[in-house]
Amino acid sequence: MWILELLRIFIIIIFLGGLLYYLLTNFYDLFDINIENSLWLVYIAIFIIIFVIYRNIFQFKGWARAGSKKLPVQFTVLLLSIAILLLIFVFIWEKFYRS
Repeated sequence: MWILELLRIFIIIIFLGGLLYYLLTNFYDLFDINIENSLWLVYIAIFIIIFVIYRNIFQFKGWARAGSKKLPVQFTVLLLSIAILLLIFVFIWEKFYRS
């Protein structure tokens, strides 16, 4: 069953990551921000968000449920805060320091 769960994780990363990437690039395009140089920060933020969503929601809807626990609330808030700060940093860096 772990192969099916690994395949499921891979599909979640591809689809959810693609959706988040599409939404974020369109958001940055609204403000005429070229994120080409800071794209790696956007990728890190996306993977942090996917990790939190998987560990708190998708982990309990799959095949491998043995020993599944949600992330602690403080750790969830910390990770999401880091992801949001990364996305804000990209916005500020590209808008004010690269132009």
